[in-house]
Amino acid sequence: MNLSDRQQEILALLALGKSNKEIAYELKITEGTVKQHLFTLYKKLNTTNRAKAVIAATRFLEEQKETSGSISPSSILTIKAPNSYVWRLITAVAIYPKNGTNSTALGRARHHQEMNLLQSECQTLVDALDGILTVVPGTGLVACFGLPKSHLDDPARGLFFANRIQLWLAGNTQLEASIGIATAAEVVADNTKTIYRAESFEMAAQLAVEAPALKIWANEVTCRLAGPVMKYSGPRNDEKRKISYREVMLDEEVDAKSLASKTPLPFLSEITANLKDKKAMWVSVDGWPPHVSVRLQDAISIALQAQGIATYRLRLPTDSSIEDIGHSAYTQLNILARIRQRHEGNEVFLKSVDSNAQKLLASLKILTMRGHLAVIFYGINSHQSLIKVLGEKGLDELINYPVIFITSTLNNDDQSHVGARLIGSRPNQESKHKLYKLPLAKPPVTPQGISADLATLIDNLSQNARAIVRYIALRTPIKVMELGHFVGEVLSTGLFKLEDDVIRCRDEETLKSLQSLYVEDTDH
Repeated sequence: MNLSDRQQEILALLALGKSNKEIAYELKITEGTVKQHLFTLYKKLNTTNRAKAVIAATRFLEEQKETSGSISPSSILTIKAPNSYVWRLITAVAIYPKNGTNSTALGRARHHQEMNLLQSECQTLVDALDGILTVVPGTGLVACFGLPKSHLDDPARGLFFANRIQLWLAGNTQLEASIGIATAAEVVADNTKTIYRAESFEMAAQLAVEAPALKIWANEVTCRLAGPVMKYSGPRNDEKRKISYREVMLDEEVDAKSLASKTPLPFLSEITANLKDKKAMWVSVDGWPPHVSVRLQDAISIALQAQGIATYRLRLPTDSSIEDIGHSAYTQLNILARIRQRHEGNEVFLKSVDSNAQKLLASLKILTMRGHLAVIFYGINSHQSLIKVLGEKGLDELINYPVIFITSTLNNDDQSHVGARLIGSRPNQESKHKLYKLPLAKPPVTPQGISADLATLIDNLSQNARAIVRYIALRTPIKVMELGHFVGEVLSTGLFKLEDDVIRCRDEETLKSLQSLYVEDTDH
């Protein structure tokens, strides 16, 4: 049976039980196009309904693997252990109400109402930060970052979420809740979107129960991996539970001047020069491997904060639509602005406008009326994402805003490196940029040695490309001709190189890091 590359892709996803909507999302095509291809496939498979087609597709792909001397993207999807698992670095945030034991009917009703308000606020922020929220009946709430998708900065996302929610609690309800945060390495089923029991969840819950009301306790791993984005107490130990933790200081600024002096940046005066002329300045942090960009973005934001410039750190979602990225940035910016304005006795008022890009522009315009501003956008290739979100019209408007934009660009050269690219008042003025290369900082030690940044790269790929990455990492390099139009997507990660028409890992270190992400259960 002769099938086109597209038909093989749809056949493989059909065999995996995907719906038309899921197939369309994975392949970036319309549901109508999926239906047209399925109509043709039903004829070729000699079937009349979807259930029979799934059985026929599975049989066909198995026969193809046995008889064919080459590997196609569709057959790679089915080459996996019966039970396959991956390592994830997960940050859990547990919120534990201390005063939820009122014995009167009215008291319980009020508590229920306040918990609903808390859940709504948590859900808004979790969605913006690309995490998941779980309600634990009779106990509280647990937010999770790192699942279903990894990010370069999941521990920092957990801290940001906890800090904002605790500030909201202090000003909006009678609830006296404590918060626990824990980051740990977890083994989860491949492609899972939920998790029901994890070390990070249990540890976060223990810290939340032990912490006093309106306090945040985070395990040592979270604080170490998040970096100096918050102010912490000295280390403490829970001997009974064998947990090392720190208290996260509520809404206290870090000692920016002291931290900035430890990481001198030779380009700082050039970054701030445009502000004097009331012009925007775009700076893209370039680097490989991906995690190096986060540390440099942190250093730049702290240095600007030390100069009295208001800084806003926004953490973008992984593998999302332009509309979702715009909504995430707008939501986070306004949550930050709203909380800061509460301390000044004012409210942030934003007019209702049509698109998320327009809302983001309106927010920035209001904030710049109060002074110079720096906005840091974390995420894989956040530079290109922001260009797409704002569009040409938005970029033109931003030229006259006194804002410093700190973004990131994945630059997968052969060597590990990091640098700051000073672009100017418009982000696509690449011909006028100036690049400052900086020494690489030693990466933080992660539990189980998990390369969370490589997991983030993989999560940005389509399901077909992810299956190909797994195949190369666990089995063998693949010839270019066997990948069809997935070649560009796989190579774009920077994890692989092309040699003599064969795609293989860029180096042994990357191969070992990739292999360490995958766990296969061969006992079942």
